[in-house]
Amino acid sequence: MNYSRIYDELINNAKSRKPVDKGEVHHILPGSMGGSNFKYNLVKLTHREHFIAHMLLFYIHRNSQMAFALGRMRNSRSGVVSSRTYAIAREIHRTTVSEWSKEYMK
Repeated sequence: MNYSRIYDELINNAKSRKPVDKGEVHHILPGSMGGSNFKYNLVKLTHREHFIAHMLLFYIHRNSQMAFALGRMRNSRSGVVSSRTYAIAREIHRTTVSEWSKEYMK
């Protein structure tokens, strides 16, 4: 399977569409591999796409940096999570923090 091609398609699709409202900013070339915080190296992905992007980066590079990043996304107190579960958890977190912030700022 050509993981590089799949990763490139994922990134290019995200760059060419209207930015998603709910999601996470992703470093196209990860910082741990020399990527910068400049706009050309950043893309907003849905939570699920972000998870998948990190899985693909691990399959492409198979280095400790990508294993660590993927591990941080996959592991939770309840065990290993799927991309769909990760997306749901991130949305719950975002909503909860938003509601808490509104209440706190009153």
